[in-house]
Amino acid sequence: MDGQGSKKLFEQVINLLKNGSESEAENLCRSQLAEYPRDVNFLSLLGSISLRKNDFAMAEKSLKTVAEIAPGYPRVQEDLGTVLLNMGRPQEAILPLQKAIEQNPQNATAFFKLGGALKSLGRDEAGDAALKMASELSPAQANLERATQLFAQGKFRESEEIAKKILEDNPREVNAGLLLGRIAIHARAFKQAEKLLKRVIKIAPKFILAWHELSNALREQGKDEEAIELLEEALLFDTENATTHYQLAAALAVAGRTA
Repeated sequence: MDGQGSKKLFEQVINLLKNGSESEAENLCRSQLAEYPRDVNFLSLLGSISLRKNDFAMAEKSLKTVAEIAPGYPRVQEDLGTVLLNMGRPQEAILPLQKAIEQNPQNATAFFKLGGALKSLGRDEAGDAALKMASELSPAQANLERATQLFAQGKFRESEEIAKKILEDNPREVNAGLLLGRIAIHARAFKQAEKLLKRVIKIAPKFILAWHELSNALREQGKDEEAIELLEEALLFDTENATTHYQLAAALAVAGRTA
């Protein structure tokens, strides 16, 4: 493929990701990489997609290759640090996160992740300094990262308080809305979760994670037919999403139907 064709394919993948079609975007990346295995653009995209899908081993492999070929490639250092943190390897995550900050000293998210990595290793003073910088650069982003971290730690009340404040300041912050929906599901407040998640989808119609969580909230209320309709609609814009297919099959089975 010539340079112009590669550029068009890259733009196509970006548009698919923007529209929530991660599976189709991933397939295009893999197709390109089968022919050009060291194409940093598509390796980086594959790494980001794998990170979103929690396929950390694939994400690490792709992003490390990009970092070796083009260490200054946008976001690769931050994404690699994120992957390593998710794999429980904070010591290894520090270097790529520091590199991400060197490349963009205004990167609040990288500062927050670096702070978390340092504190998990007992380096509290350095960790607090990084977290302070993150809060100064982007209070809203730092708060969202903090709320997400608290949720992962099982500190649901603290996470909920922060997420609610974020939504008060910005009612269209869909990540905070998704987090509140997940907290409501954990608290078995399924009707509340349904309301929250429907609002998220109204704001961001192709935010696939919200569709999945809404399906869970509906099924917990015995609304299997509604969940089936929801998941079938989700497949219209992301036809190969494995989680959507799995949830749909489960809902159909409970309803006594077949795909």
